[in-house]
Amino acid sequence: LLEQDVGRRITTFSHRIRHDELVNDLQAVLETGQPKETEVRDLDGHCHFLRVLPYRVGDEIDGVVLSLIDISILEQARDRISQLSAIVESSQDAIISKDLEGTIQSWNGGAQRLYGYTPEEAIGQNITMIVPLEDRPQVEIWLKQLRQGQRVEPVEAERVTKDGRRVQVSLTISPSKDPHSRKIVGASAIARDITQLKRTRHQLQDREIRTRKIVESALDAIVSMNERGEITEWNPQAVAIFGYTAQEALGHSLADLIIPEEQHADHQKGMQRFFETGEGPVIGQRLELEAVNKEGERFPVELTVVVNQFAEGIEFTGFVRDISKRRRAERQVKQEVERRDRFLAMLSHELRNPMGAVLNALRLTDIEDADAKNGDKPLSVVRRQTEHMSRLLDDLFDVSRITQNKISYQREVVD
Repeated sequence: LLEQDVGRRITTFSHRIRHDELVNDLQAVLETGQPKETEVRDLDGHCHFLRVLPYRVGDEIDGVVLSLIDISILEQARDRISQLSAIVESSQDAIISKDLEGTIQSWNGGAQRLYGYTPEEAIGQNITMIVPLEDRPQVEIWLKQLRQGQRVEPVEAERVTKDGRRVQVSLTISPSKDPHSRKIVGASAIARDITQLKRTRHQLQDREIRTRKIVESALDAIVSMNERGEITEWNPQAVAIFGYTAQEALGHSLADLIIPEEQHADHQKGMQRFFETGEGPVIGQRLELEAVNKEGERFPVELTVVVNQFAEGIEFTGFVRDISKRRRAERQVKQEVERRDRFLAMLSHELRNPMGAVLNALRLTDIEDADAKNGDKPLSVVRRQTEHMSRLLDDLFDVSRITQNKISYQREVVD
């Protein structure tokens, strides 16, 4: 305002205030003497607090006083508080504030969804309403720590819902301070429902335990190695087959421990081929190879290798079976078959001779003009050779009974 503006009517002034009722407000205060206060904005969008007060001389209203206070900073703070309040209210986590006695002072939508109580039901109640009886002493300990200005570490806890269900939560407790005195006056707690997470975690732990038991009780050696060829798995059967303890094997080169030295080059070539092409000569195959144990003894094994991709890299797992006994059994069976074949060849020879004699004797009996005094000789030959074949068949039957453990025999020294 300028000095020459004194005496001009207020309606003749132009202003930057976005408030169409400004003149009416001035007139109303002048007539009624009742102050008016409101928030207005200027043409630049800045927020101001507008106050119109009556100006009195004695008991008479002689005019009005108009004041504008820039409250842009206050508005920003208020908007920030509104934003934070909206975030708290829309959070999926339960956010609860309480005083140092445990009385609930705020209760957001996440808390209602998690625990089932509405804000009207929860605010003013003690926080122990959602705490199991056995855990309430711990809540008192936390409140005591907060009163003493001590930090409360994040923790996993169990809570009770309105319908009596128990839920697992991840709990973070932070002190609340008075904005002026900076004294701790309460606490805010953020709780996240981890019931499904813990259930899944327990299922994974149970599955891991079951898998570990299967691996440890397997009759085959289960041996795993990483991309560098270092042993990462060595079950008890691997200890039994190769002689190395798990402590001696884990972290060491698989090739150096159980692969014969002359096969090291082929092993390296196979590894290199896999990393280049994704294929390997032993991957997914059932092979019979030779391995070496801690004592340097070589023995045959049956090997199957599978490949698994994990977050930390590729892992090769071999299922190894010692087939030494099977090889010995196969050799023994082969020897038995050879002995059987020799026996059958001998038996065939022994049966062929008397059978030939019998056939010849029968031909002689067919000769009609044979001398009567020689007629009994062919029959005698038939009888003798038949008895010989009968003894051979009896011996064959005895051998069959012995091989089927149906007859026992005792060895003795004879003259």
